[in-house]
Amino acid sequence: MAVPRVTIGLPVFNGEQYLRAAVDSILSQDYEDFELLLADNCSTDGTLAICRDAAKRDSRVSVHRSDTNRGAAWNYNRLVDLAQGEYFKWAAHDDLHEPAFLRRCVEMLDAEPDISLCYTRAVDIDEYGTVIHHHDLPNYATGSSPSARVSSILLDPSPCIESFGLTRRRQLLQTSKIGAYTGSDRTLFLELALLGRFHEIPETLFMHRNHAGQSVHQYKDSRNRNFWFDPSWQGRFSAPQWRVFREYLRATARSPAPPTERARTVAPLARWGARHRRVLAREAASLLLRRRTTTVTSADGSGTSGEGSR
Repeated sequence: MAVPRVTIGLPVFNGEQYLRAAVDSILSQDYEDFELLLADNCSTDGTLAICRDAAKRDSRVSVHRSDTNRGAAWNYNRLVDLAQGEYFKWAAHDDLHEPAFLRRCVEMLDAEPDISLCYTRAVDIDEYGTVIHHHDLPNYATGSSPSARVSSILLDPSPCIESFGLTRRRQLLQTSKIGAYTGSDRTLFLELALLGRFHEIPETLFMHRNHAGQSVHQYKDSRNRNFWFDPSWQGRFSAPQWRVFREYLRATARSPAPPTERARTVAPLARWGARHRRVLAREAASLLLRRRTTTVTSADGSGTSGEGSR
């Protein structure tokens, strides 16, 4: 069997309500040279049966079941490791794609080698499929220099619709992919922006479903949302904005961009820090207080050394 040009990786946990429609919209793409990897993260509903049915119906589909839920980050990233295609795209179990989505993105990546991430215009739909919002990101991270694109990522943040665009797998493998912490998708955008420019195709071919079951609604507090990314966060203390800031710094430091371009990212990084200074200050104060409390508790013998932090 020939190696597919594109890999679409769909991670899912308990997604039976919308999964069948999402899979059908992918299998209906008019660009057919792809594989669809369905990664079931130990679902307890009918998700696995839907995945297996899709694999029976279409030889391009394979099912990868985990016996333990290891969190969204692990499930997303293993799909990249399993992928065979030159191009890679994540798909969500509740979103929909128009038939031309994949073809239009492949055409653009084929034609423009300096593009690292390609996506189309998008709309939000509700649980019934009714359009409730239009997205438009025509100038997002489109600059000719890495530092200009980083500035766009940091200072003009998107709603993360581009998470489900098409990228080059070789470039994705140069990034940290999806980290096991809240906000890691934005670190990934910064890493991809350092490798190439983003491009939005001016056609509405992607429908992002907004509903109560989404992780952003279930875990509204950023500290609690860490648990969705990685269950090992249970019982641990975190400072989400400081973690993102630290990962931004790491990403720019290890970037293959020229030293002058890496130096030019200092200004937008500083502006990002200033913009989030209140949250950063609150998290720093909480961490300091927690460490003081842990030290006192350990000193008087009434407790252990406390919980880890990241």
